[in-house]
Amino acid sequence: MKLFYTLMLCFIVVILNKSYAAAGDKVVTSSKVVANVRLQDTGASATYYFVSETGSWDVPNCPGVVYAYLEQNSKIAEATLSVALTSKVADLPISFHGICGSGDMQYLQIKYVIF
Repeated sequence: MKLFYTLMLCFIVVILNKSYAAAGDKVVTSSKVVANVRLQDTGASATYYFVSETGSWDVPNCPGVVYAYLEQNSKIAEATLSVALTSKVADLPISFHGICGSGDMQYLQIKYVIF
C-alpha cells in the first residue's frame, strides 16, 4: 500500500508540474508569416501589434498568444515594423523572442526578432 501512495504522489506531481510559461517568462514564437499589423496611438507614444497568418503565434509553453507587440519608443521598433511588413508582403516567416503574457496571456512583448 505504501508503494501505491508513493506512485500516486509521483503521478500527481508530474501531472501538476506541466511546463507552461508564466507571465513574465521568456519564450519564442513559432516561425510564421505576419498577416496583420495594428498600430495604436497611446497618447505619448504608439504600440505596434503583429498577428500571424493563423491568428496565433503558437508559442510553446505560453498558450493563447495572439499579439506580438512592442512600443514605438523601443530601440528595435522601426526595424521590427520593417521586418513585419516585409514578412506580410513577401510571405516570409518570422519569429519573435519575448516576454510571455505581458499584461494578458494573449500578448507577447517583443524583445528580439528572427527573420
